[in-house]
Amino acid sequence: MYDAVPPSRLRGSSGSGLFDSIKDALGLGGSGGIDREQLAAAEEMTQMYADDLQEKLEAKGKWDTVREAASDG
Repeated sequence: MYDAVPPSRLRGSSGSGLFDSIKDALGLGGSGGIDREQLAAAEEMTQMYADDLQEKLEAKGKWDTVREAASDG
């Protein structure tokens, strides 16, 4: 599975969020053309990570706390 991600890492340097941070890491966040296949793979990977993270947090009884913290920010 994945290691836990600290909340400070859930936002990119521009405050744009986890998905944009992953796109940047994969080289998809630049001003050049977008490789649709690479973008689809990044979106799928992001969703899988989010699903796994939510499952872990729910199992530890921390999901509601994370949701509340996210809605406050």
